[in-house]
Amino acid sequence: MTLTHNIDATINGTWYYDSTDSPAPPGPVSGTVTGGFVIKDMAPVVAAARPLAGLDAGLAPNETRATLNQNGDTINGCVSSGCTYVLRLTDAVTMKKDLTINAAAGSKLIIQVATSDSGHVLTLSGMNMILNGGITGADITWVLNGHTDAGPAD
Repeated sequence: MTLTHNIDATINGTWYYDSTDSPAPPGPVSGTVTGGFVIKDMAPVVAAARPLAGLDAGLAPNETRATLNQNGDTINGCVSSGCTYVLRLTDAVTMKKDLTINAAAGSKLIIQVATSDSGHVLTLSGMNMILNGGITGADITWVLNGHTDAGPAD
């Protein structure tokens, strides 16, 4: 991972990072990380995540959009528990305002950012994520650049 911007966010938890990250966190922090920054060998985590990311990147979307409106947007996911909603975004995403996600408790939301851009795929700058309907942050997966090392999902 390469940190290219200041960390201006509230993270409720620990930020784990690998010794190969450049520059090593925390870097400039104007937000809050409640659990602090902890160095950890991330190779096992990455090895476990890659196959799952490949599966999530390969799912057919329920909805396709170019991007999210940087000045505020809403995603309406599943209305019932146990379902998975896949939103594919075909361009890079910059969010500066509220992102509201409406979805049922026990449902999943997968956001595939499947852009040909190899640079800034996802930029969150002052964004608030508002979760309605019972969905939690643990039920939301962002697949950045919509592919694994095997190539694009499309």
